[in-house]
Amino acid sequence: MVTELKGNGLKRAADLFGGWDDTMIWSCLEGEMGRAYAVLRHEERKRKSLGEKPYIASAKLDIADFCFYGGEASEELVLHSKDIYEAGFKILVPQNRDWELLIERIYGDRAVRRVRYAFQKDRNCFSIEELVKMATRLEEGFSIEEIGERTFREAAGLPWACDWGGQFKGYRDYKNRGIGVAVRYKGELVAGASSYTVYSGGIEIQIDTRKDYRNRGLASSCGAALILKCLERGLYPSWDADNEISAHLARRLGYRFEREYPVYKIGLT
Repeated sequence: MVTELKGNGLKRAADLFGGWDDTMIWSCLEGEMGRAYAVLRHEERKRKSLGEKPYIASAKLDIADFCFYGGEASEELVLHSKDIYEAGFKILVPQNRDWELLIERIYGDRAVRRVRYAFQKDRNCFSIEELVKMATRLEEGFSIEEIGERTFREAAGLPWACDWGGQFKGYRDYKNRGIGVAVRYKGELVAGASSYTVYSGGIEIQIDTRKDYRNRGLASSCGAALILKCLERGLYPSWDADNEISAHLARRLGYRFEREYPVYKIGLT
């Protein structure tokens, strides 16, 4: 039976994800964002022991567009919310090959295998001087601003920018926990970088540029400006790349590549 985890349950599930350096995992286990689910087991020798708590054998962390699977590969957990994922969009992140095989068997050709790129979480990898140069390297007519209430609400109505604040309860929540910058041209939003998710030590970065304004250095400027703001506030600006273009930008900003890892995209159109 799949059970939702809260409070102490989140702490008990942490060991299943030990050594997995992903800020969205930390965010979910801290109770900052997302929801956690688990399959509980009773050790055979303790079944007759009244009051003995079951142990968490498997868990999944469902946060934003992602779902992380840890512990013993569980068919029950992979089937959990399957219809919802297929009707929308989800990126499934398996901890190991056992989970991969289970996802492939249950979803079949509806699970599209892709590679993502993880980067080291090292505060010392950045050159402040280079970031300042990149943040201020905007063409004439473009302006950069911190995301305030007006921009937050405007972005929420734009399909290409709605992820900037999509995981927050509203602007007040974003103001208290989030951080971001946006670029305007002639008053219109054309690019931005924001906190996709948050955890106690920092954020996961989300960068988007309007399609007709790409390849003009706006993503670099936004990314650099957001990294600088995070460092000023003692927050770590984590980066995880969906594709080689994003990975290339990360390297330009100073991030050090760590590894590739497989994911499965569900609900692709």
